[in-house]
Amino acid sequence: MRKTGYLLAAAFVVTGTLAGCTKKSENPLSPTVAGPIAGVSITAPKLLEPQHQQTVTAGTAVTLLFESATTTGERPITQELQVSLDPEFTQRVHSADKLPPGQGGRTAYTLPVLQEGRAYFWRVRAVDGANAGPYSAASLFQIALSVRIETPVPLAPIRRDVITGVRPTLVAQNTAVTGATNVIYRFEIAADQGFTQLIAIWSAPRSGGDRTEVSGSDLAPGTEYYWRVNASDGGFTAPYSIVQAFRTEAPPAPPAPSPQPQPSLSRPRAAAAVVVARGRATAPRSSPGPSATIPATSPRGYPASSGATTWSSSAIA
Repeated sequence: MRKTGYLLAAAFVVTGTLAGCTKKSENPLSPTVAGPIAGVSITAPKLLEPQHQQTVTAGTAVTLLFESATTTGERPITQELQVSLDPEFTQRVHSADKLPPGQGGRTAYTLPVLQEGRAYFWRVRAVDGANAGPYSAASLFQIALSVRIETPVPLAPIRRDVITGVRPTLVAQNTAVTGATNVIYRFEIAADQGFTQLIAIWSAPRSGGDRTEVSGSDLAPGTEYYWRVNASDGGFTAPYSIVQAFRTEAPPAPPAPSPQPQPSLSRPRAAAAVVVARGRATAPRSSPGPSATIPATSPRGYPASSGATTWSSSAIA
């Protein structure tokens, strides 16, 4: 009798347990339902933002946006998200689960800060606790490096150097640039150290070497100028450099005047004196030589007087 009672009790327990299990399996909303439910289909989410291969600016929050999955089953779905360094998702850097579908059929999720200068793959799927939908196609986005453009350093001319000629060549030392391309150096020349009187602005692309130089138009000769330089990629602009000065070459001195002819310093020949004496006339000589004898008559042919008469004549050598 006792043995029969034990058998009836055991049968009751087994029957009750089986009845309980059958009841749970028949309730699709039960959190302990086992295995996939036949006939349930869950779609893959559709990734929207960031777009495939999009570059995200460093320092900004990355928000992932996707169309929520749908299901044909009665069980509510949640979504699982993965971010990885590789397309096979073996190097996952972030995961999130139990994301409820958002309003309007879209779900947004903001990532924590990720390392700059790297590419990331991401994907999403939906689950209902018993069934799991397929993952979305993986999408790639990149986080750019933070823009960093250091101020160029003036190299030449500096310290009031006097340049050759009047057209300077300004040279700047290239400095570090990260997260930026197409950097332009802007050179400014002014007549004053405060740059209130700008004379010229010359620009040049940052060279691939260790320095960048530019040359423009002629400046005034023999004049002191001030110059400085900065750098920009169009979005970020580095501060101006220190100010340097130079002088243009002075104009050449005017040519010396041609010598003027000087007056002759020779003494004029003295007029010869003719002495007429009674009976003869003698012309003085400037140098020893024979004496000239002139007949003893007056200049008009009159007989000479008894007194001596003297006159000068330049015609007589």
